[in-house]
Amino acid sequence: MFMGFEIETLTTASLLSLAVLMILFGRLVPRRVYQDKSEEAIRWQLAFENQRERSDKLDAQTELLLEQGKATHALITAVLSNSAAIRQAGERNVAS
Repeated sequence: MFMGFEIETLTTASLLSLAVLMILFGRLVPRRVYQDKSEEAIRWQLAFENQRERSDKLDAQTELLLEQGKATHALITAVLSNSAAIRQAGERNVAS
């Protein structure tokens, strides 16, 4: 039994027609096409994994830069608040 048909009842013409229909509908493809598609899928998978690794590295770098930015902001805020306090105290040379 093949796809609901008894194999003994299929003639040469019907088998050929079935093969042609399978080719037209994409159910029967040459081995080379199948191998090419498999290799392409592997390449896309590797590219995706490489992109994910790069994205993870960029995320880690962004976190480090954010921490450095926060530290710099805290330093500048402290310097500005200290210079404002010195100005209010009446000292003229704020930079020293």
